[in-house]
Amino acid sequence: QRMQPSPHKNASGGALFKTTTWILIVICASCSSFYIGAFAGISASGGQNNSTADHNLSANNNNCNSNQIDKKELQRRVTRLADEKVKLLKTPFMLQELCDKHKCDKLAAPQQNHHGSKEHTLFSRPLNNFANGLVRVSKDDIMQTFDFGVPPNPNSKGKEALILYNTARALPNDVSLAAAANLNGHTSLPFTNASTATENCDSLNVVFTDIPGGMRQCFALIGGQYQSYHIQRWMRRADNFGGLKKDEPLKLSSRGHTGAGREEFKAPQRSDVAAHQESLKTYLNEAAGMKSRLISVLTKMNSKQIVVMTCNHGQSELLMNFVCSSRAKGFDLSNVLLFPTDVETKELAEGLGLTTFYEEKLMASIPKKEAGAYGDPTFTKVMFAKIVCVQLVNELGFDVLFMDVDIVWYRNPLDYFMNKSLSPFDVYFQDDGSRQERYAPWSANSGFYFVR
Repeated sequence: QRMQPSPHKNASGGALFKTTTWILIVICASCSSFYIGAFAGISASGGQNNSTADHNLSANNNNCNSNQIDKKELQRRVTRLADEKVKLLKTPFMLQELCDKHKCDKLAAPQQNHHGSKEHTLFSRPLNNFANGLVRVSKDDIMQTFDFGVPPNPNSKGKEALILYNTARALPNDVSLAAAANLNGHTSLPFTNASTATENCDSLNVVFTDIPGGMRQCFALIGGQYQSYHIQRWMRRADNFGGLKKDEPLKLSSRGHTGAGREEFKAPQRSDVAAHQESLKTYLNEAAGMKSRLISVLTKMNSKQIVVMTCNHGQSELLMNFVCSSRAKGFDLSNVLLFPTDVETKELAEGLGLTTFYEEKLMASIPKKEAGAYGDPTFTKVMFAKIVCVQLVNELGFDVLFMDVDIVWYRNPLDYFMNKSLSPFDVYFQDDGSRQERYAPWSANSGFYFVR
């Protein structure tokens, strides 16, 4: 009897045939799609990234269609794309080579906690010499907790500040907060108040920063180095009085460079340097004699707090306005001492009932006329008088309130500065209002300030 083929066997063979056929079809389709896609990608990429090259090619060959690509151009694009892909493939190996050279950890290494289990921390071991945790605090809170002496920015209400812990011992006492500062079991940095955040800080280094002009600014924190209380500033800028230039290397820059990378300060001319040196030489040579004469004047004023002013003849109308306004409001001007820069102003001030101290040798270089504009030569010479008169009185052991003559009083400012509820201070300045880097960080105005 002849054996009939098993129906299961035939079914199995048919299924195998169908499966093999479909696998071959899929492989062929995949290969075709790959090569078609690669060609299309090269064309699209080349078209997008080399529009300038296509435009130049068209300009140099007016007989060709602007969208037509010759074989050489296509080969160039293929080569460029291949180089980019090779570079991407090499990047991980380059990073590994860099890490091998400097013995770094690319990721935060698991560390043993007090339970013996391993946890990932925010900072890897090579950073632990200066980075052991981060917390967030309210900017308003930390500015109110500590009297940093800088004017707060009213446009940054509701913003936050970061506190970086250089050592684990500086972390807050709260165990859960300290763990969160290293992201142990947490996904975001913790938020706390400024007092708690700094409760174990033996010292607190504070950096105030903004983003001038919206530049692409970065911070480099370099641990394991000698301690420094200065910030270096590096900018991609053109030399001399150029501006920011992204293809330039980062260059060491001073506060004389604006946020736009331009240098505001020119070096003084030799004639200016010589003139300033003569004025300084005169002041230093005459300082001892001036102090001996000045102390007798100050003693007669019978006050340890002296209001110091200086004025030339060109500003004398402002001086008269101050005196008349003060007398009309009933203020006592017996502790006001004027340093006139010329004889005419001395006689005028004494006629108004003010005490004066005039030193002709010291003030001889200061013009009698008023300054024409802020920062002009007359203005800067009057600035010299403003500095030396404060130093002379202060060195003799007196508190000094210096003020420009273009100010009037509504209340006696000495009552404020002598208030014992104020936190201890050495110098109290009026806020200048200008936020240029040249005045940072204090933004102090020399037209109204108190010196103990």
